[in-house]
Amino acid sequence: MLPPMEEGMEEQKVVRTLDSRKLAVLGVAIAVLVALALAGWFAWKGHKQKVDETAIVAGVSDTTLMLRELLATPAASAEATPRIEAHLARIKAATRTPLADVAEEYVLGAREIARRNGDVARLARQAAASRDATMAHLAAGKQRGDGWFRTASELKKRMEHNYTELNISLKTLDTLFSGMPETVKRATPLFGDKAVVSPGEFHKAAARVQEELKRVGLELERARQLPLN
Repeated sequence: MLPPMEEGMEEQKVVRTLDSRKLAVLGVAIAVLVALALAGWFAWKGHKQKVDETAIVAGVSDTTLMLRELLATPAASAEATPRIEAHLARIKAATRTPLADVAEEYVLGAREIARRNGDVARLARQAAASRDATMAHLAAGKQRGDGWFRTASELKKRMEHNYTELNISLKTLDTLFSGMPETVKRATPLFGDKAVVSPGEFHKAAARVQEELKRVGLELERARQLPLN
């Protein structure tokens, strides 16, 4: 039998050994939990990225369909804009990757084209209506008193304003069409040439807008030079 002092020391050694083993087991358990958490996080991140990429590709493809419809029928802007905005919001929420960045640039450009297309259609109607109202007033001016001249002046100013706003919107649309081919060049290697509108289609659209700009410019100049006496 050991003396009391030695017996106490032996018990302390046993306790320290048990504590060390517990700490070792706890350390292993913590390491396992951390490893499992990291594995789960990487698995979730990989899954999210795949889901994001699927949504991005689908969004770009649908945006391209709407862009082609807009190029053929500008009046389709009202329906296209909210759909494109929904795709843009989904892409912005995706994990940042080269695919997401290029898709955001492409879809953002498409949304601005849809918005500006709608503005141009609306302003063109307003400009035509103000021109018709002005010309009708001038044609009906057999007795031209102060009231007639005041109305004629107001109609002329409205016509000039509407054609100026239309001219500005057309210039913005031309800039958008002219800038999209660079975005397409960056998007094509990632999405394929069939998934995006070709540079040639944007160049043709820009050329049409430039022709319309010439016509509107002439109408604006006629409005400015229109005599009221």
